[in-house]
Amino acid sequence: MILQELVLACQNVSGQVKSDQHLSVLKEFLKDKIRENPKNTFLKQRIVGKDGKCTKNFDIVWADDYGMHAIELKSMNGSAAKNINNRIEEMVGQSFASKVRYNLKTFKYIFIDNCEMKDLTKDKLLIQSEDLISRGFLDDISIFQTHDSKFYKTESFENWIF
Repeated sequence: MILQELVLACQNVSGQVKSDQHLSVLKEFLKDKIRENPKNTFLKQRIVGKDGKCTKNFDIVWADDYGMHAIELKSMNGSAAKNINNRIEEMVGQSFASKVRYNLKTFKYIFIDNCEMKDLTKDKLLIQSEDLISRGFLDDISIFQTHDSKFYKTESFENWIF
């Protein structure tokens, strides 16, 4: 159900996107899953770093008995070959900062391929995310392709436990 809704929300998106309104259905789905655990409490999206000065907005932020957690939602809607390196650098930086500067217990990433990227391009993202996971900076990633409603070499975010 959520996958069909996500595909529909992304259908009319093309080119550069200034806001992530097309991902709001996904954001609400994830928040509903997080709410299923009564120990989870949503926090403001803006997290203050350990130094008390640096701040970062994450798409979804919550806390439980173990600490703070966040999920970042990103989509690629065009010019994938030109922009994938920027998206990868962004993911690497956010993953590192989430654990080192913002002290998150878990950090998860969902990447929506809304422009039918080549497998080689998605593999670049996957290789970097696997390295981040092995180093403890990223806890999970889901890469979803809207053109065929399938996940690319990753598990579905539908299976994540919060």
